[in-house]
Amino acid sequence: MIDPSFRAAQRHLQALDIENIDIGIGLEGGDAGTFFRKIVSRYALESLMSMLKSKNADHHHIYVRPANASNLVLIDDLTFEDEQRLADAGLEPACWVETSPRNFQAWIKLSTEPLTPEVLTRAAKQLARQFGGDTNAADWRHYGRLAGFTNRKPKYVVNGLYPFVLIHQWSGQQARGGSDFLAQLHLSEDRDNSQNDAVKPVSQLLKNSASSETFQRFARRILDENSHKPWASNPDWSRMDWMIGKDMMQAGFTQDAVYQAILEGSPNLSQRHVGEKRMQNYVQHTVKKIFSGEY
Repeated sequence: MIDPSFRAAQRHLQALDIENIDIGIGLEGGDAGTFFRKIVSRYALESLMSMLKSKNADHHHIYVRPANASNLVLIDDLTFEDEQRLADAGLEPACWVETSPRNFQAWIKLSTEPLTPEVLTRAAKQLARQFGGDTNAADWRHYGRLAGFTNRKPKYVVNGLYPFVLIHQWSGQQARGGSDFLAQLHLSEDRDNSQNDAVKPVSQLLKNSASSETFQRFARRILDENSHKPWASNPDWSRMDWMIGKDMMQAGFTQDAVYQAILEGSPNLSQRHVGEKRMQNYVQHTVKKIFSGEY
């Protein structure tokens, strides 16, 4: 009898159809423990299952992403209805994964050939905005959850059980409208570059430093963009620190600037991490993870 977890994970990797995969294994929370990676051939999955299942049972999350730049874009935090919306737009997912009850991730194959990290990140941001996904999970290096394992976030526990990450569709197909989408993306990039040339030197000066006001400005934008989602009315500020830090990094702020913005601007930081040293360690760890591309 085939192990259901192996079968689900195998379908997931077959749909992604990439030679080498980057598997991430980590505990819940930004500073809760180690996060480590294994870069392997997708055909090595069966030999890893025992270890992955053991880590998952020990409260580790199991993630996956292409090991290198690819032709795939991940959209996170979608709803059940978004699969049809994507299909109607000619952007059918290569696979459609339910990461927690009624919450989905889509991997979209935009071309036959690998795309540059810059194009993949821009595409991910555009698709997340267009279809209501998480713009802070939109970049070429973001991990998705690997089907066949449980989502170990405490808020999803029901009667002591964690929900499995389920794969509902694994066609592996290239999106019909992928080429058209990329063409429009390039046109949009050209327009943006021409509009931004005049103010570029000023914006670069601002990116070496930041303050609590910078943090609050990015926070307002994230909450405004996600105002239709239940969590936006009572945000988890540890999650928001992560989201704001990623947005600041994408906007060109230095690591030191992001550190300063979170340390000065994150609400109730001194209550969440009591003591100056613990606050600093938390912010340093969060910023390091953001800039390393992990999670």
